[in-house]
Parts: sequence; C-alpha cells; structure tokens
Amino acid sequence: MNGTGSSFIRRLHITCTDRSTHPRAVITVLDWNRERGPLYYIPTRRDGPWDPPSQDSPNYQFECPRCGRHWQLKPETWERVAKGCITARLADVDLSQLPF
Repeated sequence: MNGTGSSFIRRLHITCTDRSTHPRAVITVLDWNRERGPLYYIPTRRDGPWDPPSQDSPNYQFECPRCGRHWQLKPETWERVAKGCITARLADVDLSQLPF
C-alpha cells in the first residue's frame, strides 16, 4: 500500500498520547481506498496492536504500543470515527482524546 493510484483517497494515522502524557505513538494506519474500503497496516509491531472484528470478538480492538492503553470499539462506532476523520481530511486521530 504505497498510497499511489487513482483509487487511493486518504491515509489516517491511528495514534495515542494517553491524553498528552506521552509522545505520539502510532497504533496503526488506515488507508481508505475507493474500491476496497478501509485497509489497515501496522508500521511498528509484528504482532499488531489492533485487531479487526472476528467470531471471537465483535469489536475493533486497539492497544497503544507505548502505554498499553486499550480500546474496544463497536464496528458502528469505529466506522463513524474513521469516516468522520476521513471526511474532515485529518491525518491523525488520537484515540486517547476521544470521548469514549
């Protein structure tokens, strides 16, 4: 996913600062693609600090690689946040600053 080509729309870094108590840590990166919808990749850890919904867990799960803060977001909540950020053309969203 190099962000080139006509189908690429926007890249959004999912981050944490633990409410501004530590430097910005990238949890994962969302590439929004016209043809495929949201695509994620993890730039910092092999085992991955986030998990998409599955049969075992119906929620998106994110974990900060720096402080270990953990979020479980229902798909409809995460989609609302991600689409809102993409629509607003944000480059980053700090999950620790959001009201959930």
